[in-house]
Amino acid sequence: MESLEDREKNLLLFVVHLLDVHDGWIQSEFDPLPQSFEEAADGLVEIFAAGTIPADCRVLADRVVSFGLEWEKWKAGGALSGEVYPESNAFWRALEDIRDAKSGASDDLSPPPPLEPIAELERQKVGDAQICAIYGWGSLNRPNMKKLAEERAKPGTHTGEGFVSPVHQEWVDREKQLQEHAENIRRLREAKVAPIALPAPESLPELLEQGISGKQIAAMLNKTVDEVNAECDRLKMPRPTGDYKDPRFTRAPHEPGIPEPVERAMDAAAAKAAPLTLDQEIIELHQQHNDAKAIAELLSTPDVKVSGQKVGSVIRRFKEHPEAFASSGG
Repeated sequence: MESLEDREKNLLLFVVHLLDVHDGWIQSEFDPLPQSFEEAADGLVEIFAAGTIPADCRVLADRVVSFGLEWEKWKAGGALSGEVYPESNAFWRALEDIRDAKSGASDDLSPPPPLEPIAELERQKVGDAQICAIYGWGSLNRPNMKKLAEERAKPGTHTGEGFVSPVHQEWVDREKQLQEHAENIRRLREAKVAPIALPAPESLPELLEQGISGKQIAAMLNKTVDEVNAECDRLKMPRPTGDYKDPRFTRAPHEPGIPEPVERAMDAAAAKAAPLTLDQEIIELHQQHNDAKAIAELLSTPDVKVSGQKVGSVIRRFKEHPEAFASSGG
């Protein structure tokens, strides 16, 4: 039977693994949440739910429960609607709460108590060399007896204003290191997540030429659908349709708003292009700066639903082996 000590070690291993996977992901070039994160998150929630919680892990267990609720919420909503990673602040806060609680579970991070006065240490029969080591005046092997004698002769000589004991300084340094690490992780994740909220680099006419739906154009330009339609009317261009249409194959001849040189290029592409596979369609839309959620929405039909997880998986494979997605067309 697993002892409580072994149980605590195993729980912490699962926590550390999830945090390591997360920290590796935010420093990588891959945007979709990796499969390894999904497996680590599921494993963490399951192991905490499947056994006794040691006393030192109870706060951590509460944090894992909160994280698990946010994780299940995303899997049932955001993941199915095409999000390539959770966009909820509550989700990431729950993850960072686990990081904070993990530090408290594995180590005592409370401030150390004040040093006992030298007189009290002497009363406890603590040796001079050890007193020097406790106060940071040398080590057990090489104590600075001069400082100890000066402090005894005139208390406060070396323990007055500004004095910080070695133990307390170590705690201060560690706290600072942990805070800097947490802040660095936060900045890295925000830098990774932020690009999805940036406006698309293409202009409205360019997006219209790509046959992108009005809903997606609105999202890419940070506008409402009504604002997109009003801008189309102002430019005397056709409003975008509700569904994606690949202009190489589905547009009517001489469709208004498409310049003739662009039209000729699209005709040439249509003549050369072989039918694309679903994976190739995903990559083509990805290269047009659509996010996974939009791609899933654009390629889904009443009969066949394309999930955001499917899109993310294809994009990951494309980044690793782009040659595998080459079109068979000339």
